[in-house]
Amino acid sequence: MGIKTVGAIYKGFVIGKEGEPGRLYSTYYGVYITGEGVYNTPERDDEMVYIPGRNGALYRNKGTFKNIEVTYHCGMVGDTQTDFASGISAFRNALLLRDHYLPLYDDYNTNEYRMAVYRRGLEVDPVAYGQAGKFDITFECKPQRFLKSGDTELIWSSSGQSTTNPTGWNASPIIKFKMTGASGTITLGDNGVRGVITINGAPLNTEIIVDCEVGEAYTGYVGQLTASMNQYVDLGAKLPYLGGGSTRITYTSNVTNLKVTPRWWRI
Repeated sequence: MGIKTVGAIYKGFVIGKEGEPGRLYSTYYGVYITGEGVYNTPERDDEMVYIPGRNGALYRNKGTFKNIEVTYHCGMVGDTQTDFASGISAFRNALLLRDHYLPLYDDYNTNEYRMAVYRRGLEVDPVAYGQAGKFDITFECKPQRFLKSGDTELIWSSSGQSTTNPTGWNASPIIKFKMTGASGTITLGDNGVRGVITINGAPLNTEIIVDCEVGEAYTGYVGQLTASMNQYVDLGAKLPYLGGGSTRITYTSNVTNLKVTPRWWRI
């Protein structure tokens, strides 16, 4: 649908996780984007504190970033007026059916993606006697740019292996494991400086998934809770993380099948 030769100049975007069905490819609908707006940086969540009787202000960095709006300037060209009208209708409905955070990829940033949700309508400016149109699509995005390399699951064959964070930002990994005994620990960093996971009374030989970003433990699939394991898993006062440089992960003998999806990110 549409004139595909424009893909030699302009690019497309994709919504949905790689390897999963139901992904939305903009170019399938003849929708192409320009490069403006795809490299913007989010705003820090910080504040300036003014104290009466004191010159100047104190700067307080809260250590986080705010969501960012990412706008794609889009164009769609149909071969006929009917083709354009049906195409934009199909694209509009496919876009608005997705009502939660999903990975957003574009051809200008091929090694990374954002977590994005589309919240707005779609206002199309028809051109060329209704055979083409231009419009903006603005996504509400989490501030991070997640590296595709961070989605690769790392498998620990023995306690004491390390992984190296290629960015300077603390990553919140997904950690999977099984238990062969009543209790055990998983330690991130020397002396647990980057977190300790303590397990007590968990069901044996059941894969437990720990999401270190939200502090939840469960069974099932990543992001799809089957049964909560929070009553068996203690993540400590500070959620485990993979800091800059190398992180050594050790675990006790009752912990088996340890797998880590690091989820590297940058701004």
